Amino acid sequence: MSYYHHLIKSAPGYGPLTTAWITATGETDTTIISALNTLETDLTTYGLTAKIKALYPMVGGTASKHSYNFMNTAQYQITFNGGWTHASTGALPNGVNSYADTNFNSNILALNSSTLLFYTTTNSDGILIDMGNTDSVNENIVLIKWSSSTLLSTNSGPAARIAVSNTDSRGLYLLTRTASNVMKYFKNSSLISSTTVSSSSTVNRNIWISAWNNVLGDYYRSSRNVICSAMADGLNDTEATNLSNAINTFNTTLTRNTY
Repeated sequence: MSYYHHLIKSAPGYGPLTTAWITATGETDTTIISALNTLETDLTTYGLTAKIKALYPMVGGTASKHSYNFMNTAQYQITFNGGWTHASTGALPNGVNSYADTNFNSNILALNSSTLLFYTTTNSDGILIDMGNTDSVNENIVLIKWSSSTLLSTNSGPAARIAVSNTDSRGLYLLTRTASNVMKYFKNSSLISSTTVSSSSTVNRNIWISAWNNVLGDYYRSSRNVICSAMADGLNDTEATNLSNAINTFNTTLTRNTY
């Protein structure tokens, strides 16, 4: 370990999550480290740390660094499959054979308390599922843009999806369920839509990023660039807005935000 790296690791002022991330990745870029530490501070201030089970900030520019869960580097590390381009701008799937297995089974989240978050810098159309899984009956999906629409669902069947107009796929998407009959969709920190459709059951499969972990084998692989993804307990409106703002502030520091 270099003397400089030792100083970074032991420097005062970094929170425990940031410190653990430095240890796991060997990161020495002070801009990235400072941005992560601010993100950690914001999550703590907003009381969100315990609610977020996995958060992938996609920083550092390598597959290894992009794979780590910021909330706990020893849990739910991503396994990248197929063709990916890893850079400071995020993780870019090729849309042909690429998907990222988070090794996070959606059963970890409660039936009526779950959140999916996805942030992309790519504007494109098509049936491209950017995050999710399904057991052919129920599903968790963030399908960002399909014929100028967004489709989202958590712990319910296709008939229970939120479907709204979306002409630009760039941005931060957050879907949260906080009760059996409460599911809400936020984009770029703003509440866009909600539904009272009931949940039915959780899905006993890992959540994939940039593809759909579908028991039928139909993956709808995405080619949209990923700069952040997360899974959490259900969030109320204030918590959803605060998490979105914290993640966007983090990406603004790295000059790769979209709003």
